[in-house]
Amino acid sequence: MNATHSSCFGIACALLLGSCDVDVSHYHRESEPPTAAALKEYVAHVDVESFVAALNDVLRDDPDPQILAFLTSLWQQRSLVERPALLDNELAVVALASMLAQASRNGAIDIDDEQLHAAVRRGLDSADFRTELQAVFGLSIFDDPIDIAALAKKTQSPDDAIYRAAVMGLANMCSQEADAALAALATSLSMDRLSFLREAQRKSNQVDLASHRCPSQ
Repeated sequence: MNATHSSCFGIACALLLGSCDVDVSHYHRESEPPTAAALKEYVAHVDVESFVAALNDVLRDDPDPQILAFLTSLWQQRSLVERPALLDNELAVVALASMLAQASRNGAIDIDDEQLHAAVRRGLDSADFRTELQAVFGLSIFDDPIDIAALAKKTQSPDDAIYRAAVMGLANMCSQEADAALAALATSLSMDRLSFLREAQRKSNQVDLASHRCPSQ
């Protein structure tokens, strides 16, 4: 992975925290990103809400190598019999996989993206709304055409948060197929949903122009 999607994960968490009533009472956002020690404490206490909220800030600036090393090590423990209990929570796993995928895409870590991708895709079928929403956002990080059909299906959700996540996911992909899926979707939307789609496309185009994120398009 070598393109830059640094805004996507932050948007995902902002919508997640803003729309789903996640309790972040134990996590106090400061002017600096969270520390490795704080993340270790959240894991030790199985504090899923604080852990997921903190991940939103990890890549805000230049990532702390200690944090990335800890999170990478945490991910590698998921298949162990005596793994941290937090890794039994599907929201935590999908959020962690999404964050590590973003770090990989930014060139900060070297990790098996296929395993991350598979974990995020599994979250699409979760009965937990927050996990589903995190997974929908997370797919756009991989920028893989294989996910276009799944994201397009999620745009049919009656839930506006899932709809917005899927539209933003498609808009953030560097793919003509994703653009075509949005064009087809636009023909059958309410005015409110169409307005959101157009705004998502506009913002994505601004990022493309500023960062040359999609040089082939």
